[in-house]
Amino acid sequence: MLVSDLVDAGLLTAGTRLTFRRKQSGETHLAKVTGDGRIELSDGRQFKSPSTAAAAATGRGPFDGWTAWALDDGTLLDVLRQALLDTVAEQPASGGSAADVSVVRHSRLKDARRQADAGSPITLTVRDLLGWWGASRRGYLISEQIAGELTNHGLSTVPDFAAVGIDDRVTLTGPSVDFEDADEEAAEPEATTGQAEPRTTGAPGPATTSGDEEEDKGEPIQGQTVGNLPSALRGVVSVTSSASFEEAFTKMQLNRYSQLPVLNGTRNLQGAITWQSIAQARYQDSQAPFS
Repeated sequence: MLVSDLVDAGLLTAGTRLTFRRKQSGETHLAKVTGDGRIELSDGRQFKSPSTAAAAATGRGPFDGWTAWALDDGTLLDVLRQALLDTVAEQPASGGSAADVSVVRHSRLKDARRQADAGSPITLTVRDLLGWWGASRRGYLISEQIAGELTNHGLSTVPDFAAVGIDDRVTLTGPSVDFEDADEEAAEPEATTGQAEPRTTGAPGPATTSGDEEEDKGEPIQGQTVGNLPSALRGVVSVTSSASFEEAFTKMQLNRYSQLPVLNGTRNLQGAITWQSIAQARYQDSQAPFS
């Protein structure tokens, strides 16, 4: 959704003044809404995206522009955005079951935002999240639709639902905070055009359709991170130099390992054992101690 959608819906008018106040630094930035639904800063630069406009005004970022910019009466752009989403969802359904699913999804997303704002965000599996859109797999089109609708409701998933396994759990979080002490400055925003945000004002249709969307199949290539690896946070399976052959055999068999590190303490590496080294030691001396 863009600011222009609010103008088209009559929730904003040309010339409406917007204010971005940063609580910690005390800075105040002013802007106004143009007739074509852009945000014009005091220096004349115009942006379609509230977030890009906020970053350009401060020279820093990132910011959630929807919760940054407010009208003179204190109403946030995010409040107007949610009002528009509610209006669209309340319109008489004409698409049968698909429209009903969209209404139910809107209610779920609205509740998720409410819980995120209250400090008790919803956690669910990626598979369950896809189910809100009537999908069972992540193709490009459905992933774009999900990301767009989450953005419209001021939501995001942690971790990114597109970068983890389908049965991994993600948390629906609310708008990001004002990073007052951010070290990195925002990239130089492009004036006039600004950064487009997902434009999804209506209640989206079903997750799968015909025509060009037939190619929207299959799981995308996951951007795996160390945190996604099963062994990343599990610690190191090891034995000490005073262990027995039986203990080493058991750990190697249970974990299907071909070798184990020998640690005396968490940081004192003595070496490693393998099936081959055990066989060689016992072949040379059947009574050889493990150490």
